Amino acid sequence: MGYREDDEAARARVDAFFQTLEQSGWRQGQNLEVEYYWAAGKPEQIKSAAVELVRRNPDAVLAATTAVVRALLQETRTTPIVFLSVSDPVSDGFVQSLPRPGGNATGFTNLERSLSGKWAELVMKVAPGLRRLGALFNPTMAANRGMYYWPPFEAAAIRSGVQPVQAPVLSENDIQARIAELADTRDTGLVVMPDVFTVVHRSQIISLVAVHRLVALYPYRYFAENGGVMSYGVELVDQYRRAAHYVDQVLRGKNPADLPVQAPAKFELIINQKTAKGLDLEIPSSLLAQADEVIE
Repeated sequence: MGYREDDEAARARVDAFFQTLEQSGWRQGQNLEVEYYWAAGKPEQIKSAAVELVRRNPDAVLAATTAVVRALLQETRTTPIVFLSVSDPVSDGFVQSLPRPGGNATGFTNLERSLSGKWAELVMKVAPGLRRLGALFNPTMAANRGMYYWPPFEAAAIRSGVQPVQAPVLSENDIQARIAELADTRDTGLVVMPDVFTVVHRSQIISLVAVHRLVALYPYRYFAENGGVMSYGVELVDQYRRAAHYVDQVLRGKNPADLPVQAPAKFELIINQKTAKGLDLEIPSSLLAQADEVIE
């Protein structure tokens, strides 16, 4: 896992995975031995975990995030891998195609490229007076080095007369600097793109966004639960449950090359009204009606 071991949201997803796997007859300590690797979004830890994991020669690997899968596939093209939270497995070279992966890895994509245009539109709907819209991402860990989501995001912003701005970050200091730079210009909004770095550092990002009073949208529910104004993205717990069925098949001898990569099945819009009111934001009633959950 590319996440932190003390990340409660990540732990909840892993728990859902093992609960589903148990329903298929696999029980830890009985017919299943499990080893956890938590890399905390750090490239050096991701690399060392991948080396150690492959050395252990497991029967199957559940791998979350693009950065983790990339590191694993640099070490092995034979160990079966079921991946999650990967946006563009074809361009990143993880699989030959979605219907026919053709190698040792398959799994579940988390978000479609076109979704970034939706993110831009949602921010502009909440703050119609925006003149600039930033995209925060880590180019070493994001899908296609951060460019996977950029074209639809850029097009949506320009279509609305808003200037799109790339805000790449590689460190905690970068996060502080980029958000401050965006906030230096009035009427600027922000979309936090999905990668393991932005996820691991979400508390810092949410806090700085609040300090600078930016209107921001995030890719996953737990950003909004932790104080972000709004999130729109895949329902991750559902994906982990679905991944358990793939791991079950692999453990029973199925070749990952024969299991098609699957797209997300459930998406959710979460709005944090408490945060919005603190920023003096008026969330449109039409948007509130569309929300899967409104946090008061």
